[in-house]
Amino acid sequence: MQPAPRIDTWYDGSWKDHTIVLPDQDDDDEWQLPPKGLIEFTFASLLSSENTCEMSLSEMEWLYKELSTPGKTERDRIGAIRAFCEGDSFLRFDQVQEMLDMMPEDSRSLERCELVKQCFSRLTEAERAMEMLQLLTINERKLVEKKLGLQAITFTKNNATGKYRLDLSKKPERDVCFRLLQINNSQQELLQSMDAYYATRKGGVRPLVERTWRNATFDNEPHIFSSSWAVPQKGFLEVDFVQIIKPMSDVNLTTGEEFEELKRKLKSQTDAEKLVSIKDWLNKKVVQCQLVEDLLTMFKRDKERVDLLVIAYARVLDWHGYSSLLSLISLAEYDLLVKKIGFVNLFDEVMAVAYYELDLGLPEHRWVAQELVHLAMEEPGENMVECQYNGMDFPLPVGWGVEVPKKGAFAFYYCREQQVIEKVLINGSYDSDVYPYALHGEVPDMHRTSYGVWYLTDFLQHGMPQPAGCLWVRQARQRRIKSKMLKSAKNAKEMFGLLDADGNVFVLLCLCLCLCLYVRRCGCWVGCCGCMCRIHGC
Repeated sequence: MQPAPRIDTWYDGSWKDHTIVLPDQDDDDEWQLPPKGLIEFTFASLLSSENTCEMSLSEMEWLYKELSTPGKTERDRIGAIRAFCEGDSFLRFDQVQEMLDMMPEDSRSLERCELVKQCFSRLTEAERAMEMLQLLTINERKLVEKKLGLQAITFTKNNATGKYRLDLSKKPERDVCFRLLQINNSQQELLQSMDAYYATRKGGVRPLVERTWRNATFDNEPHIFSSSWAVPQKGFLEVDFVQIIKPMSDVNLTTGEEFEELKRKLKSQTDAEKLVSIKDWLNKKVVQCQLVEDLLTMFKRDKERVDLLVIAYARVLDWHGYSSLLSLISLAEYDLLVKKIGFVNLFDEVMAVAYYELDLGLPEHRWVAQELVHLAMEEPGENMVECQYNGMDFPLPVGWGVEVPKKGAFAFYYCREQQVIEKVLINGSYDSDVYPYALHGEVPDMHRTSYGVWYLTDFLQHGMPQPAGCLWVRQARQRRIKSKMLKSAKNAKEMFGLLDADGNVFVLLCLCLCLCLYVRRCGCWVGCCGCMCRIHGC
């Protein structure tokens, strides 16, 4: 919350609240100001990626004149290009192309490079930035790429989710920072509707959770997003940026032929090159969950697989299936993804059927617990199965609808009846018609999905992406035990090595027997040679 404007009329420290009357029109510069006194207020930029404006005709004519007037030196013309590209206005691709055509390659090379460098992050068609580089000669392109730097070259405005480390003393990286701020401003309306929606739910007041501007530091100090932040001229900004606005058109949906073309291109590339190519592709195109699964098989190492899921996060059209993609990754990979995207961002109430292991002392875990408590109390049927609190069997108390505790280990399988699954997939919510991602009370058709968790396929009915009832729980439990084992050791031999670290065979055999009996009682039938430990929470 920003402080309200105030005024010290008599310059004696006697501050009073003051209302600033804004001009009637955006272009009106007639401000109503007091005749004297000190005014203190916070100014915030509300410019978003949605309302950027093009260069005016008069501005374009000025630059044309500066570039074509005889007697102007190269330094004069480069200065004009830099002055022209200050401010908040953007250019179309054809305007940049037209200006480049005015500059011969042989005699105006530095000016051509400067124009492309300055306009690289200022195109109204952001997806054509890399195409603009192709208008240059090979040597010019190498020079511009060097001056822009990796962060600016790989920045994709339509798919901005990712990790950034920006040196604000460098203009190209500073421009990336401004673009991120604009994109974040464009997400504020959605964030506000989310806050209003979840404020009406059971479970207590939701903890503050940063969805978009995550893990941010400025010069190694924690940094919180604010529209009033005056971007410094120097310093290092690090941030995990998350784009939470979803694609709203299937016009750019990747076709089968286009995807085969992309795979042929990726085949000869290194993993790092593949990720750059995919990110650039998703700056122009959107995909469905099945294609993301196919891309995931191209990567073997944890980091690259997680990076792919980060890149795809905001560009999946049937995005309600994204949570099912997470069944394809290991627990270690999931932990990495949570750090980058956020536990709350990965939670999807439309696809809430799953196993949950929540630490209520963590704000994001408690936020999800509160929402699931609300769902359990509003949706019919047996919802929280095998519910435990601090390792003990635990029937959900009514009091949790008022306030979920702020500490403790809370674990359960969340289940839904078929009728609830069908209604939620259509409306986004069982008990509300103002789900933030719904349009006129319904989830857009393009966002709905039939993509479900791969190992629960046998339990899916009527083309739904989630299993109904509780029969799927046993299969999910077995899968979790295996996932926990793989997180601790690569194979059975390595696991037994961990158990028998002190060489005590008798203790090992007794432990294995107990573990076999315990896991079997949980519904997981395993032989002695496949016995592994059941880690807390499985």
